Amino acid sequence: MQHLQLLLALLADQHAIRNIARGMQSRQAQVDVGDLTSALLIFCLFFVSVWGISRLVARKERAVSCLDPRALFRALCRAHQLNRPDRQLLKQLALEHRLAQPSLLFIEPDCFDVEELGEAWQKHRQRLTELRTRLFAGLGQRIDSNRPTDAEAVSP
Repeated sequence: MQHLQLLLALLADQHAIRNIARGMQSRQAQVDVGDLTSALLIFCLFFVSVWGISRLVARKERAVSCLDPRALFRALCRAHQLNRPDRQLLKQLALEHRLAQPSLLFIEPDCFDVEELGEAWQKHRQRLTELRTRLFAGLGQRIDSNRPTDAEAVSP
């Protein structure tokens, strides 16, 4: 807000800009270095202010998306580049498992086990398997690498 007030104060004093414009209109265009510096400063402050405001707005939107379950689900779907039919299937799957939030599917690979779902889900078997593989690719290797081997578990 302070940057915006400073910018408005600088814009209110347009004397320097008028002098530059008058100087450019005459045949002997002489630009005062002070006027040029003032105009450049105003230009830079304007763009820095716009950049700062856009960063604040983006930060606020990111914070809100984590607090809103629907926004979090949409953000996760976008991050995994899921299309509309896949999103709908995930929403139905979350309802089937009675999850409080559909975004929990992104941390629960067991929800994609078609064997535990009813007959109606058998037609979605291939797509659910593909989604599980896509969402949890490489997760099993990381989990297995953190588990102690049988020899480590037995030794004191």
